[in-house]
Amino acid sequence: YCLHMHQLQQCPECVLQGNAVEHSQQRAVVVHGTHLATVEHNVAYDVRGASYYIEDGNELYNRFAYNVALCPFALEGPLHGCTIPGTDNGEADTSLNQAGFWSMGHRNDFEGNRAANSFNGLLFHSSFAPNGRGGSRGHVCAPNVPFGRIVGNTNHGHGRFGFYVLVDVYPRDVAQPLENNGWTEWATCEAHGDAGEDRGVPVAVLDNLDYHNTWMGSYNLGDLQYLNSYAADSVNNLYWKSTEYVAEEEASIISYLYAKDMMLASSSATYSVDYKLGTCSCPNHVTSGYICKHLFGVLAHDQKSVDELRATLIDSAILTLDLEESKNMADSCAATIRGAVFANGHLSLPDVRGTLLMEQTSFEGSVTFEANHHCGVGVTGMLCNPQYVFLNSTWQVTGENTFQFLAENDAGVFALAPPDAANAEGRIFPTGYQALVGGSKTYLLALDHGATCRTATEVVGESAAGRYGHGILCRKPVRRLNVWSRAQTSAGAPRLQLEVLQCAAAAGSTTSLEALATMGIW
Repeated sequence: YCLHMHQLQQCPECVLQGNAVEHSQQRAVVVHGTHLATVEHNVAYDVRGASYYIEDGNELYNRFAYNVALCPFALEGPLHGCTIPGTDNGEADTSLNQAGFWSMGHRNDFEGNRAANSFNGLLFHSSFAPNGRGGSRGHVCAPNVPFGRIVGNTNHGHGRFGFYVLVDVYPRDVAQPLENNGWTEWATCEAHGDAGEDRGVPVAVLDNLDYHNTWMGSYNLGDLQYLNSYAADSVNNLYWKSTEYVAEEEASIISYLYAKDMMLASSSATYSVDYKLGTCSCPNHVTSGYICKHLFGVLAHDQKSVDELRATLIDSAILTLDLEESKNMADSCAATIRGAVFANGHLSLPDVRGTLLMEQTSFEGSVTFEANHHCGVGVTGMLCNPQYVFLNSTWQVTGENTFQFLAENDAGVFALAPPDAANAEGRIFPTGYQALVGGSKTYLLALDHGATCRTATEVVGESAAGRYGHGILCRKPVRRLNVWSRAQTSAGAPRLQLEVLQCAAAAGSTTSLEALATMGIW
Protein backbone atom coordinates (compact mmCIF):
# COMPACT_ATOMS: atom_id res chain seq x y z
CA TYR A 1 0.00 0.00 0.00
CA CYS A 2 1.13 3.58 -0.51
CA LEU A 3 0.39 4.75 3.06
CA HIS A 4 -0.05 2.12 5.75
CA MET A 5 -0.37 2.31 9.53
CA HIS A 6 0.28 -1.30 10.50
CA GLN A 7 -0.44 -2.73 13.97
CA LEU A 8 0.71 0.40 15.83
CA GLN A 9 -2.00 0.02 18.50
CA GLN A 10 -2.39 3.32 20.43
CA CYS A 11 -0.70 5.95 18.30
CA PRO A 12 -2.15 9.45 18.79
CA GLU A 13 1.04 10.93 17.30
CA CYS A 14 0.45 9.09 14.00
CA VAL A 15 -0.70 11.58 11.36
CA LEU A 16 -1.12 11.30 7.59
CA GLN A 17 -1.80 14.83 6.39
CA GLY A 18 -1.74 16.62 3.07
CA ASN A 19 -0.69 13.71 0.86
CA ALA A 20 -1.70 12.95 -2.73
CA VAL A 21 -1.83 9.37 -3.95
CA GLU A 22 -2.27 8.77 -7.70
CA HIS A 23 -2.48 5.65 -9.88
CA SER A 24 -2.04 3.20 -7.01
CA GLN A 25 -2.71 -0.42 -7.91
CA GLN A 26 -3.99 -1.31 -4.43
CA ARG A 27 -5.55 1.30 -2.10
CA ALA A 28 -4.18 4.62 -0.92
CA VAL A 29 -4.40 4.76 2.90
CA VAL A 30 -4.73 1.71 5.15
CA VAL A 31 -5.25 1.84 8.92
CA HIS A 32 -4.68 -1.61 10.42
CA GLY A 33 -4.70 -2.49 14.11
CA THR A 34 -4.03 1.15 14.97
CA HIS A 35 -5.95 3.52 17.25
CA LEU A 36 -6.19 7.28 17.82
CA ALA A 37 -4.46 8.17 14.53
CA THR A 38 -5.33 11.07 12.21
CA VAL A 39 -5.83 10.90 8.44
CA GLU A 40 -6.74 14.32 7.07
CA HIS A 41 -6.56 16.56 4.01
CA ASN A 42 -5.36 13.78 1.69
CA VAL A 43 -6.37 13.17 -1.94
CA ALA A 44 -6.64 9.78 -3.62
CA TYR A 45 -6.99 9.86 -7.44
CA ASP A 46 -7.23 6.88 -9.79
CA VAL A 47 -6.62 4.42 -6.97
CA ARG A 48 -7.48 0.75 -7.51
CA GLY A 49 -9.60 -0.82 -4.80
CA ALA A 50 -10.78 1.06 -1.71
CA SER A 51 -9.01 4.42 -1.46
CA TYR A 52 -9.24 4.65 2.35
CA TYR A 53 -9.41 1.37 4.23
CA ILE A 54 -9.90 0.32 7.89
CA GLU A 55 -8.92 -3.32 7.95
CA ASP A 56 -9.80 -5.63 10.86
CA GLY A 57 -12.69 -4.12 12.85
CA ASN A 58 -10.85 -3.53 16.14
CA GLU A 59 -9.49 -0.11 15.11
CA LEU A 60 -10.66 2.66 17.48
CA TYR A 61 -10.97 6.44 17.52
CA ASN A 62 -9.12 7.16 14.29
CA ARG A 63 -10.11 10.42 12.64
CA PHE A 64 -10.63 10.62 8.88
CA ALA A 65 -11.26 14.28 8.05
CA TYR A 66 -11.50 16.29 4.82
CA ASN A 67 -10.07 13.60 2.58
CA VAL A 68 -11.01 13.10 -1.08
CA ALA A 69 -11.43 9.87 -3.04
CA LEU A 70 -11.90 10.42 -6.78
CA CYS A 71 -12.22 7.72 -9.42
CA PRO A 72 -11.94 9.09 -12.98
CA PHE A 73 -13.31 6.05 -14.82
CA ALA A 74 -16.83 4.79 -15.47
CA LEU A 75 -17.71 1.48 -13.83
CA GLU A 76 -19.19 0.24 -17.11
CA GLY A 77 -16.11 1.23 -19.12
CA PRO A 78 -13.17 -0.91 -20.22
CA LEU A 79 -11.26 -0.26 -16.96
CA HIS A 80 -14.27 -1.19 -14.79
CA GLY A 81 -14.01 1.97 -12.76
CA CYS A 82 -11.48 1.71 -9.95
CA THR A 83 -12.07 -1.93 -9.12
CA ILE A 84 -9.31 -4.53 -9.03
CA PRO A 85 -9.50 -8.33 -8.53
CA GLY A 86 -7.10 -10.57 -6.67
CA THR A 87 -6.59 -8.69 -3.39
CA ASP A 88 -7.16 -10.13 0.09
CA ASN A 89 -10.61 -8.50 0.17
CA GLY A 90 -13.00 -9.74 -2.48
CA GLU A 91 -15.57 -7.04 -1.63
CA ALA A 92 -13.86 -3.75 -0.79
CA ASP A 93 -11.66 -3.72 -3.90
CA THR A 94 -13.73 -5.52 -6.54
CA SER A 95 -16.92 -4.84 -8.46
CA LEU A 96 -18.86 -6.43 -5.61
CA ASN A 97 -18.44 -3.45 -3.26
CA GLN A 98 -15.43 -1.29 -4.11
CA ALA A 99 -15.62 1.98 -2.19
CA GLY A 100 -13.95 5.34 -1.80
CA PHE A 101 -13.97 4.78 1.97
CA TRP A 102 -14.31 1.21 3.28
CA SER A 103 -14.40 0.46 7.00
CA MET A 104 -14.66 -2.77 8.99
CA GLY A 105 -14.70 -0.73 12.20
CA HIS A 106 -17.51 1.56 13.34
CA ARG A 107 -15.82 3.39 16.21
CA ASN A 108 -13.91 5.91 14.11
CA ASP A 109 -14.75 9.45 13.04
CA PHE A 110 -15.52 10.46 9.46
CA GLU A 111 -15.81 14.22 9.06
CA GLY A 112 -16.02 16.35 5.93
CA ASN A 113 -14.79 13.67 3.51
CA ARG A 114 -15.73 13.51 -0.16
CA ALA A 115 -16.03 10.48 -2.44
CA ALA A 116 -16.92 10.63 -6.13
CA ASN A 117 -17.53 8.16 -8.95
CA SER A 118 -16.63 4.91 -7.19
CA PHE A 119 -18.90 1.87 -6.87
CA ASN A 120 -19.78 2.99 -3.30
CA GLY A 121 -18.89 6.14 -1.43
CA LEU A 122 -18.58 5.73 2.36
CA LEU A 123 -19.20 2.06 3.17
CA PHE A 124 -19.34 0.56 6.68
CA HIS A 125 -19.02 -3.18 6.06
CA SER A 126 -18.64 -4.84 9.45
CA SER A 127 -20.78 -7.76 8.26
CA PHE A 128 -17.96 -8.72 5.88
CA ALA A 129 -16.26 -10.38 8.90
CA PRO A 130 -18.73 -10.14 11.82
CA ASN A 131 -16.20 -11.49 14.33
CA GLY A 132 -13.29 -9.42 13.07
CA ARG A 133 -10.51 -10.07 10.54
CA GLY A 134 -6.87 -11.03 10.64
CA GLY A 135 -5.35 -11.03 14.10
CA SER A 136 -8.63 -9.76 15.54
CA ARG A 137 -10.70 -12.59 14.12
CA GLY A 138 -12.90 -14.00 16.87
CA HIS A 139 -12.31 -10.99 19.11
CA VAL A 140 -14.79 -8.37 17.82
CA CYS A 141 -18.60 -8.33 17.51
CA ALA A 142 -18.13 -5.89 14.66
CA PRO A 143 -21.77 -5.23 13.59
CA ASN A 144 -22.70 -4.30 17.18
CA VAL A 145 -19.91 -1.82 17.86
CA PRO A 146 -21.28 1.75 18.15
CA PHE A 147 -20.36 4.35 15.55
CA GLY A 148 -18.12 7.37 15.90
CA ARG A 149 -18.92 10.77 14.39
CA ILE A 150 -20.32 10.74 10.85
CA VAL A 151 -20.53 14.42 9.98
CA GLY A 152 -20.49 16.53 6.83
CA ASN A 153 -19.48 13.86 4.32
CA THR A 154 -20.32 14.16 0.61
CA ASN A 155 -20.93 11.22 -1.74
CA HIS A 156 -21.86 11.67 -5.37
CA GLY A 157 -21.79 9.92 -8.72
CA HIS A 158 -21.48 6.38 -7.37
CA GLY A 159 -22.61 3.36 -9.34
CA ARG A 160 -24.22 1.82 -6.29
CA PHE A 161 -24.52 3.50 -2.87
CA GLY A 162 -23.23 6.84 -1.62
CA PHE A 163 -23.44 6.50 2.16
CA TYR A 164 -23.92 2.79 2.90
CA VAL A 165 -24.18 0.48 5.93
CA LEU A 166 -24.15 -3.26 5.12
CA VAL A 167 -25.84 -5.75 6.13
CA ASP A 168 -27.21 -6.48 9.65
CA VAL A 169 -25.92 -3.71 11.89
CA TYR A 170 -27.32 -2.95 15.34
CA PRO A 171 -24.89 -0.76 17.36
CA ARG A 172 -24.89 -1.43 21.10
CA ASP A 173 -23.07 -0.34 24.22
CA VAL A 174 -20.11 -2.60 23.51
CA ALA A 175 -17.03 -2.46 25.73
CA GLN A 176 -13.93 -2.29 23.53
CA PRO A 177 -10.95 -1.22 25.69
CA LEU A 178 -7.97 0.41 24.05
CA GLU A 179 -5.77 -1.44 26.54
CA ASN A 180 -7.03 -4.69 25.01
CA ASN A 181 -6.32 -3.56 21.44
CA GLY A 182 -9.99 -2.89 20.77
CA TRP A 183 -11.09 -6.46 21.37
CA THR A 184 -14.63 -6.57 22.68
CA GLU A 185 -15.95 -7.90 25.96
CA TRP A 186 -18.45 -10.37 24.55
CA ALA A 187 -21.07 -10.04 27.28
CA THR A 188 -21.56 -6.42 26.22
CA CYS A 189 -22.49 -7.40 22.67
CA GLU A 190 -25.97 -8.55 23.71
CA ALA A 191 -29.07 -6.63 22.63
CA HIS A 192 -30.52 -6.43 26.15
CA GLY A 193 -29.16 -6.15 29.67
CA ASP A 194 -29.95 -8.41 32.61
CA ALA A 195 -33.10 -6.40 33.39
CA GLY A 196 -34.26 -6.50 29.77
CA GLU A 197 -33.22 -2.95 29.00
CA ASP A 198 -32.37 -1.96 25.44
CA ARG A 199 -28.59 -1.65 24.99
CA GLY A 200 -28.74 0.04 21.59
CA VAL A 201 -26.56 3.14 21.06
CA PRO A 202 -28.05 5.67 18.62
CA VAL A 203 -25.87 7.44 16.05
CA ALA A 204 -26.62 10.47 13.90
CA VAL A 205 -25.55 10.80 10.29
CA LEU A 206 -25.24 14.56 10.47
CA ASP A 207 -25.07 17.16 7.68
CA ASN A 208 -24.28 14.57 5.00
CA LEU A 209 -24.79 15.25 1.29
CA ASP A 210 -25.62 12.46 -1.16
CA TYR A 211 -26.54 13.04 -4.80
CA HIS A 212 -26.38 11.40 -8.24
CA ASN A 213 -25.95 7.92 -6.78
CA THR A 214 -28.06 4.85 -7.41
CA TRP A 215 -28.85 4.37 -3.72
CA MET A 216 -28.18 5.84 -0.30
CA GLY A 217 -28.84 3.95 2.92
CA SER A 218 -28.60 0.46 4.34
CA TYR A 219 -30.00 -3.05 4.58
CA ASN A 220 -31.01 -4.02 8.13
CA LEU A 221 -29.92 -1.28 10.51
CA GLY A 222 -31.12 0.01 13.88
CA ASP A 223 -30.58 3.09 16.03
CA LEU A 224 -29.48 5.33 13.17
CA GLN A 225 -30.80 8.85 12.67
CA TYR A 226 -30.48 11.05 9.58
CA LEU A 227 -30.07 14.55 10.98
CA ASN A 228 -29.90 17.67 8.77
CA SER A 229 -28.83 15.53 5.82
CA TYR A 230 -29.49 16.20 2.13
CA ALA A 231 -30.18 13.52 -0.49
CA ALA A 232 -31.11 14.43 -4.04
CA ASP A 233 -31.26 13.27 -7.64
CA SER A 234 -30.49 9.62 -6.97
CA VAL A 235 -32.57 6.66 -8.08
CA ASN A 236 -33.14 5.90 -4.39
CA ASN A 237 -32.52 8.87 -2.11
CA LEU A 238 -33.16 6.50 0.79
CA TYR A 239 -32.97 2.71 0.74
CA TRP A 240 -33.67 0.82 3.96
CA LYS A 241 -34.89 -2.77 4.34
CA SER A 242 -35.71 -3.03 8.03
CA THR A 243 -35.03 -1.38 11.35
CA GLU A 244 -36.26 -1.34 14.93
CA TYR A 245 -36.86 1.44 17.43
CA VAL A 246 -38.41 0.23 20.66
CA ALA A 247 -38.09 1.65 24.16
CA GLU A 248 -39.90 1.62 27.46
CA GLU A 249 -43.11 3.59 27.57
CA GLU A 250 -41.85 6.08 30.13
CA ALA A 251 -38.75 6.95 28.13
CA SER A 252 -40.88 7.39 25.01
CA ILE A 253 -43.14 9.94 26.69
CA ILE A 254 -40.18 11.89 27.99
CA SER A 255 -38.62 11.76 24.53
CA TYR A 256 -41.75 13.26 22.98
CA LEU A 257 -41.98 15.97 25.59
CA TYR A 258 -38.30 16.75 25.22
CA ALA A 259 -38.72 17.03 21.46
CA LYS A 260 -41.44 19.61 21.95
CA ASP A 261 -39.34 21.41 24.55
CA MET A 262 -36.48 21.76 22.05
CA MET A 263 -38.76 23.59 19.63
CA LEU A 264 -39.89 26.30 22.04
CA ALA A 265 -38.14 29.46 23.13
CA SER A 266 -36.87 29.63 26.69
CA SER A 267 -38.59 31.84 29.25
CA SER A 268 -38.15 32.70 32.90
CA ALA A 269 -41.83 33.48 33.44
CA THR A 270 -43.99 31.45 35.81
CA TYR A 271 -47.05 29.63 34.50
CA SER A 272 -49.80 27.43 35.88
CA VAL A 273 -49.27 23.77 35.04
CA ASP A 274 -51.71 20.89 35.50
CA TYR A 275 -49.99 17.67 34.47
CA LYS A 276 -53.15 15.63 35.11
CA LEU A 277 -55.04 17.67 32.51
CA GLY A 278 -51.99 18.11 30.31
CA THR A 279 -52.39 21.90 30.28
CA CYS A 280 -50.23 24.98 30.87
CA SER A 281 -51.06 28.67 30.83
CA CYS A 282 -47.98 29.71 28.82
CA PRO A 283 -48.69 31.30 25.39
CA ASN A 284 -46.72 28.68 23.45
CA HIS A 285 -48.80 25.87 24.87
CA VAL A 286 -52.12 27.68 24.50
CA THR A 287 -51.62 28.88 20.92
CA SER A 288 -49.74 25.96 19.35
CA GLY A 289 -51.05 22.95 21.23
CA TYR A 290 -47.51 21.77 21.83
CA ILE A 291 -46.67 20.16 25.14
CA CYS A 292 -44.52 22.93 26.53
CA LYS A 293 -41.31 22.78 28.53
CA HIS A 294 -43.06 23.79 31.73
CA LEU A 295 -45.26 20.71 31.60
CA PHE A 296 -42.15 18.71 30.77
CA GLY A 297 -40.43 20.14 33.83
CA VAL A 298 -43.23 19.05 36.12
CA LEU A 299 -43.17 15.57 34.61
CA ALA A 300 -39.40 15.33 35.02
CA HIS A 301 -39.79 15.90 38.76
CA ASP A 302 -42.73 13.56 39.21
CA GLN A 303 -42.05 10.31 37.36
CA LYS A 304 -44.96 8.60 39.07
CA SER A 305 -47.30 10.73 36.99
CA VAL A 306 -46.23 9.18 33.67
CA ASP A 307 -49.10 6.70 33.36
CA GLU A 308 -51.66 9.31 34.37
CA LEU A 309 -50.28 11.86 31.96
CA ARG A 310 -50.13 9.41 29.07
CA ALA A 311 -53.77 8.43 29.47
CA THR A 312 -54.85 12.05 29.76
CA LEU A 313 -52.93 13.20 26.69
CA ILE A 314 -54.30 10.42 24.53
CA ASP A 315 -57.88 10.89 25.78
CA SER A 316 -57.69 14.62 25.09
CA ALA A 317 -56.19 14.07 21.61
CA ILE A 318 -53.18 16.20 22.54
CA LEU A 319 -50.92 13.27 21.78
CA THR A 320 -51.60 10.82 18.95
CA LEU A 321 -48.16 9.31 18.34
CA ASP A 322 -47.74 5.68 19.35
CA LEU A 323 -45.49 6.42 22.30
CA GLU A 324 -44.80 2.80 23.14
CA GLU A 325 -43.01 2.48 19.83
CA SER A 326 -40.77 5.54 19.76
CA LYS A 327 -37.28 5.93 21.11
CA ASN A 328 -34.72 8.58 21.93
CA MET A 329 -32.33 9.03 19.03
CA ALA A 330 -28.84 10.57 18.96
CA ASP A 331 -30.15 14.14 19.39
CA SER A 332 -32.37 13.07 22.34
CA CYS A 333 -35.50 13.41 20.19
CA ALA A 334 -37.70 10.67 18.78
CA ALA A 335 -37.43 11.35 15.04
CA THR A 336 -35.55 8.88 12.87
CA ILE A 337 -35.21 11.53 10.16
CA ARG A 338 -35.04 15.15 11.29
CA GLY A 339 -34.20 18.39 9.54
CA ALA A 340 -33.40 16.55 6.31
CA VAL A 341 -34.09 17.32 2.65
CA PHE A 342 -35.08 14.74 0.03
CA ALA A 343 -35.38 15.96 -3.57
CA ASN A 344 -36.13 14.18 -6.82
CA GLY A 345 -35.82 10.52 -5.97
CA HIS A 346 -37.43 7.44 -4.50
CA LEU A 347 -37.60 6.59 -0.78
CA SER A 348 -37.64 2.81 -0.24
CA LEU A 349 -38.83 2.80 3.35
CA PRO A 350 -38.15 0.01 5.86
CA ASP A 351 -40.17 -2.42 7.84
CA VAL A 352 -40.27 -0.80 11.27
CA ARG A 353 -40.87 -2.52 14.57
CA GLY A 354 -41.55 0.89 16.08
CA THR A 355 -42.79 4.10 14.50
CA LEU A 356 -40.56 5.82 11.95
CA LEU A 357 -40.99 9.53 12.62
CA MET A 358 -39.89 12.10 10.02
CA GLU A 359 -39.77 15.57 11.56
CA GLN A 360 -39.04 19.01 10.09
CA THR A 361 -38.06 17.36 6.83
CA SER A 362 -38.52 18.82 3.35
CA PHE A 363 -39.68 16.80 0.36
CA GLU A 364 -39.10 18.53 -2.98
CA GLY A 365 -39.74 17.74 -6.62
CA SER A 366 -40.47 14.25 -7.91
CA VAL A 367 -40.37 12.33 -4.60
CA THR A 368 -42.00 8.92 -4.14
CA PHE A 369 -42.52 6.88 -0.96
CA GLU A 370 -42.63 3.08 -0.99
CA ALA A 371 -43.96 1.38 2.14
CA ASN A 372 -42.08 -1.62 3.47
CA HIS A 373 -40.40 -2.25 0.12
CA HIS A 374 -38.71 -5.47 1.24
CA CYS A 375 -41.74 -7.15 2.81
CA GLY A 376 -41.50 -10.92 2.62
CA VAL A 377 -38.20 -10.93 0.70
CA GLY A 378 -35.64 -13.28 2.26
CA VAL A 379 -35.30 -12.70 6.00
CA THR A 380 -36.05 -8.97 5.95
CA GLY A 381 -39.33 -7.12 6.28
CA MET A 382 -40.93 -9.94 8.24
CA LEU A 383 -43.60 -7.86 10.01
CA CYS A 384 -44.80 -6.20 6.80
CA ASN A 385 -46.80 -3.63 8.77
CA PRO A 386 -44.85 -0.36 9.14
CA GLN A 387 -46.00 2.96 10.61
CA TYR A 388 -44.63 6.21 9.15
CA VAL A 389 -45.46 9.56 10.74
CA PHE A 390 -44.70 13.04 9.38
CA LEU A 391 -44.34 15.96 11.80
CA ASN A 392 -43.87 19.60 10.74
CA SER A 393 -42.72 18.59 7.27
CA THR A 394 -42.47 20.83 4.21
CA TRP A 395 -44.05 19.59 0.99
CA GLN A 396 -43.21 20.73 -2.53
CA VAL A 397 -43.84 17.40 -4.22
CA THR A 398 -44.66 17.07 -7.90
CA GLY A 399 -45.38 14.13 -10.15
CA GLU A 400 -47.55 11.04 -9.95
CA ASN A 401 -47.48 7.85 -7.83
CA THR A 402 -46.19 9.69 -4.75
CA PHE A 403 -47.19 6.87 -2.38
CA GLN A 404 -46.71 3.23 -3.28
CA PHE A 405 -47.76 -0.01 -1.57
CA LEU A 406 -46.50 -3.50 -2.37
CA ALA A 407 -48.99 -5.53 -4.34
CA GLU A 408 -48.41 -8.57 -2.09
CA ASN A 409 -50.09 -7.09 1.00
CA ASP A 410 -50.23 -3.29 0.53
CA ALA A 411 -49.36 -2.84 4.24
CA GLY A 412 -48.14 0.35 5.82
CA VAL A 413 -49.63 3.48 7.34
CA PHE A 414 -48.62 7.03 6.36
CA ALA A 415 -49.92 9.63 8.80
CA LEU A 416 -49.59 13.28 9.73
CA ALA A 417 -48.95 14.21 13.38
CA PRO A 418 -50.40 17.26 15.14
CA PRO A 419 -50.40 20.10 14.34
CA ASP A 420 -50.17 18.99 10.69
CA ALA A 421 -52.98 16.44 11.13
CA ALA A 422 -55.71 19.04 10.59
CA ASN A 423 -54.30 19.46 7.05
CA ALA A 424 -56.42 22.50 6.33
CA GLU A 425 -54.20 23.43 3.38
CA GLY A 426 -54.10 19.99 1.75
CA ARG A 427 -50.31 19.84 1.70
CA ILE A 428 -49.63 16.20 0.80
CA PHE A 429 -52.99 14.53 1.37
CA PRO A 430 -56.25 16.10 0.17
CA THR A 431 -57.59 18.82 2.46
CA GLY A 432 -58.90 17.43 5.75
CA TYR A 433 -57.32 13.99 5.37
CA GLN A 434 -54.46 12.99 7.66
CA ALA A 435 -53.70 9.31 6.98
CA LEU A 436 -53.26 6.89 4.10
CA VAL A 437 -53.35 3.06 4.10
CA GLY A 438 -53.37 0.37 1.43
CA GLY A 439 -56.52 -0.30 -0.54
CA SER A 440 -57.13 -3.75 0.95
CA LYS A 441 -58.10 -2.27 4.36
CA THR A 442 -61.70 -1.84 3.21
CA TYR A 443 -63.15 -2.35 6.70
CA LEU A 444 -62.06 1.25 7.41
CA LEU A 445 -64.62 2.46 4.89
CA ALA A 446 -67.39 1.55 7.35
CA LEU A 447 -66.09 3.87 10.09
CA ASP A 448 -68.65 6.53 10.97
CA HIS A 449 -70.84 5.15 8.18
CA GLY A 450 -68.34 6.20 5.54
CA ALA A 451 -67.67 9.69 6.84
CA THR A 452 -64.09 9.05 8.07
CA CYS A 453 -62.29 6.96 5.42
CA ARG A 454 -62.82 6.87 1.66
CA THR A 455 -60.98 5.37 -1.27
CA ALA A 456 -58.56 7.67 -3.05
CA THR A 457 -60.63 7.25 -6.19
CA GLU A 458 -63.69 8.62 -4.39
CA VAL A 459 -61.73 11.56 -2.98
CA VAL A 460 -59.65 12.69 -5.97
CA GLY A 461 -60.96 10.69 -8.91
CA GLU A 462 -59.54 7.72 -10.79
CA SER A 463 -56.98 9.72 -12.77
CA ALA A 464 -55.32 11.12 -9.60
CA ALA A 465 -55.80 8.11 -7.29
CA GLY A 466 -52.46 6.67 -8.37
CA ARG A 467 -50.71 9.41 -6.44
CA TYR A 468 -52.01 7.71 -3.28
CA GLY A 469 -51.33 4.15 -4.41
CA HIS A 470 -55.06 3.63 -4.98
CA GLY A 471 -55.25 3.40 -1.20
CA ILE A 472 -57.68 4.62 1.44
CA LEU A 473 -57.56 8.15 2.86
CA CYS A 474 -58.81 8.87 6.39
CA ARG A 475 -59.78 12.04 8.27
CA LYS A 476 -58.88 10.56 11.69
CA PRO A 477 -55.57 9.21 13.04
CA VAL A 478 -54.75 5.71 11.85
CA ARG A 479 -52.26 3.51 13.68
CA ARG A 480 -51.25 -0.07 12.95
CA LEU A 481 -51.86 -2.99 15.31
CA ASN A 482 -49.33 -5.79 15.68
CA VAL A 483 -50.27 -8.95 17.58
CA TRP A 484 -47.26 -10.80 19.02
CA SER A 485 -46.93 -14.46 19.95
CA ARG A 486 -44.13 -16.59 21.34
CA ALA A 487 -42.60 -19.82 20.01
CA GLN A 488 -45.16 -20.27 17.24
CA THR A 489 -44.88 -20.65 13.48
CA SER A 490 -47.37 -20.20 10.69
CA ALA A 491 -47.61 -23.99 10.37
CA GLY A 492 -48.75 -24.67 13.94
CA ALA A 493 -50.19 -21.45 15.32
CA PRO A 494 -53.92 -21.39 16.15
CA ARG A 495 -56.23 -19.20 14.14
CA LEU A 496 -56.93 -15.77 15.63
CA GLN A 497 -60.15 -13.96 14.86
CA LEU A 498 -60.13 -10.17 15.11
CA GLU A 499 -63.36 -8.18 15.24
CA VAL A 500 -63.40 -4.45 14.54
CA LEU A 501 -66.17 -2.67 16.47
CA GLN A 502 -67.38 0.90 16.70
CA CYS A 503 -69.60 2.63 19.21
CA ALA A 504 -73.05 3.20 17.79
CA ALA A 505 -75.44 5.94 18.84
CA ALA A 506 -76.21 5.89 22.55
CA ALA A 507 -79.60 4.44 23.45
CA GLY A 508 -80.70 5.79 26.84
CA SER A 509 -77.87 5.09 29.25
CA THR A 510 -76.50 2.21 27.17
CA THR A 511 -73.96 2.51 24.37
CA SER A 512 -74.25 -0.22 21.77
CA LEU A 513 -71.50 -1.59 19.53
CA GLU A 514 -71.74 -2.36 15.86
CA ALA A 515 -69.36 -4.72 14.06
CA LEU A 516 -67.42 -3.22 11.15
CA ALA A 517 -65.36 -6.23 10.13
CA THR A 518 -64.29 -9.72 11.14
CA MET A 519 -60.89 -10.96 9.98
CA GLY A 520 -59.06 -14.23 10.32
CA ILE A 521 -55.37 -14.00 11.18
CA TRP A 522 -52.93 -16.89 11.12
